[in-house]
Amino acid sequence: MAHDAAVTERRFAWLALIAFAVGTAVLCSFHEPWHDELQAWRIALESRDLRDLLVNLRYEGHPPLFYAALRLIAFVSPSWTAAVVVHWMVACASAWVVLFLAPFTRLQRVLIVLGYFVAYEYAVIVRPYGAGMFCALAACAAWCAPQRRIRTAIILLVLLANSSALGMLLSIPIGLAMLVDQITTGGSAWWQVPSNRLRAAAALALSLGTLLTVALLVMPPSDALFKGSIGVPLRERLWALGIAFSTPARVFAPFAATVADGSTAWSSWAFEPARRAQVVATNVAALLVVIAGAIVTSRRLSAFVLWLVACGVLLAFFSLIYLGNMRHYAHLVTAFLAAAWLAYAPQAELQSDPLGRRTVALERWRARILTLMLIPMAIVTVQVGLAELRQPFSNASAVSALIASGPYRDAPVVGMSYPWSQPVAALLGRAIHIPAEARLSTFLSRTDVAEGGVLAARTDSVMQSLLRTQCEVLLLTGVGDTAHMNLRSARRLSVSSQTSMSGNPLTLWLVSAPRCAGR
Repeated sequence: MAHDAAVTERRFAWLALIAFAVGTAVLCSFHEPWHDELQAWRIALESRDLRDLLVNLRYEGHPPLFYAALRLIAFVSPSWTAAVVVHWMVACASAWVVLFLAPFTRLQRVLIVLGYFVAYEYAVIVRPYGAGMFCALAACAAWCAPQRRIRTAIILLVLLANSSALGMLLSIPIGLAMLVDQITTGGSAWWQVPSNRLRAAAALALSLGTLLTVALLVMPPSDALFKGSIGVPLRERLWALGIAFSTPARVFAPFAATVADGSTAWSSWAFEPARRAQVVATNVAALLVVIAGAIVTSRRLSAFVLWLVACGVLLAFFSLIYLGNMRHYAHLVTAFLAAAWLAYAPQAELQSDPLGRRTVALERWRARILTLMLIPMAIVTVQVGLAELRQPFSNASAVSALIASGPYRDAPVVGMSYPWSQPVAALLGRAIHIPAEARLSTFLSRTDVAEGGVLAARTDSVMQSLLRTQCEVLLLTGVGDTAHMNLRSARRLSVSSQTSMSGNPLTLWLVSAPRCAGR
């Protein structure tokens, strides 16, 4: 009987995984890459060695692990498709861990893998956060295995800390929770064994060393364009503080806003507060989410610690260092899934856990609350997935295709729109002029960036210089750029005007030199 149940369970998990893999593959095939995705890809492609990679990464705010992985992929194939396929495989691996190993009900596991961040944000959009989610969930699976795999969990936490700056922050509460769990469930005899104390000391030294190394790598240089939110005026910082505290409500109900023509705006929030009263209301909703998470995770002390510490660390980061966007806020969801995993792990016995036995009265509510917290994210996957199928995510792909297939495919390109011109260079596979940084490149350096009138003057200077030797020059502008430019002699080339999910649409202009008229 037990064997039949196990076979049925595995059959269900495989069917769900296949459905996840097919669905996300379809979305990947429709997705047009945008700036952040192609910035990382071009840095990986054009870095000659590890030292060059670290130099090119100094303004990115991320540790090098993800970029090094992209570099390895580039050795196999320089095609962007190769990066997409590998990233999709990582997403499928995360889904496999949840469907086959997570201690949740079938409905809860399906809701998790259908959730917006698992099935779209970290599966379709190629960024380091998908690998970070896999490391966090796999570390929980290793820790909660029938035979606890401590070394595997530690290695995965080290990889998590090196996946992104936010992965580094997330590794702290997860590691702390595992330490609490080992102390509360390992018994006093565990600490009395010298070899165990030595291993604990080595793990702590490794963790601290990793965190210090990653912190030094992601720290912005003195000439970086962005150094965090600490330097902003007090009034703006207080507003950002109110917005940051609404983060839990945003990620557990991440419904996207729609623009005037009914299109879906990616990385937006349908309930974005515009007035003080609305900020208060969203903060109250966020507090309720934190309380709901606390009820679910109070089943086990280590899970409860993980959830509350993760909320504190991440909200402090968003409030004081970097306000962030939805893809950054989603690390709270990863923290919640990790905490719920620990709470419902097979080793968790309510009567033996110091917190669980005090919260037995909440047991009948926990599973319901967990399920309810997962439902909105699954609904948003449908909303954004349909938008991906009917809207372009970015029109950079259409612009680069128009350039590559037109009679002006060899004309120099000037990307005034910053940073949104960069994907065109990446997709064309050749450098373009970036007046905002006064350089010719396929990726951005994010330093000494000109704006407004200074940018217009730089762009005009580059255009005039090129037109002395070229008959035609292509110019990329964005929203508001043309207000500073005289484009009466330019011809606007036809590019789809359909609203893109990521916003910041590009306009392509053909500027001809007067001396070449009539040729």
